[in-house]
Amino acid sequence: MLTTMMTPARATLIALTIAAAGCRGPGGPDLIDDKLLNTTAYTKVGMHFDTKRGRYVMASTNYISIPVYLPPGAALTLTKKNGRDLTLVDKDNSEYIIQYNRKHSMMPIDEWYDLHFSPTPVQLPESLTELEREAIREGVVRPGMSRESVFLAVGYPPNSTNPSLEADSLRYELRRFRSRRIYFNDNDVVEKISR
Repeated sequence: MLTTMMTPARATLIALTIAAAGCRGPGGPDLIDDKLLNTTAYTKVGMHFDTKRGRYVMASTNYISIPVYLPPGAALTLTKKNGRDLTLVDKDNSEYIIQYNRKHSMMPIDEWYDLHFSPTPVQLPESLTELEREAIREGVVRPGMSRESVFLAVGYPPNSTNPSLEADSLRYELRRFRSRRIYFNDNDVVEKISR
């Protein structure tokens, strides 16, 4: 029979590995509360989804140039949470999959969910201009929009490349390895958009 002695260093390494396995981290078990399953959620901001194998898929990184758009106030039901993927369905039973990536979002998945979904219907602010309302309907950003209306139209940029949502410019991802920067003037209005 073969026996091995456990050194103090090896025991410490094993203990750290076990402790790390239970921690929330970029690959850890971020959780959405079970109470949210089978409840209606309303989008707080515009969200863009790609079409993949008959389902709509969105990365939490928020790629704003992908084609399927849900405006603020869209009603969805959270039906599944599988690891870092969330499955929501609309009234027609179309599936919307959100692939959560903490590395880009830099917040726990439950905080990300609360930032993007409301348990009650969402109304647009009355203060929006017609230009802003049109851009929100289309899910695009145009010069002249307020910062608030930019978030309503295309959601939030990834925290990994934007230390502050109040910065003079925000970098949004169009698709992988392609981005666009939105510049705000002193009045917090979009001045220009990089190409």
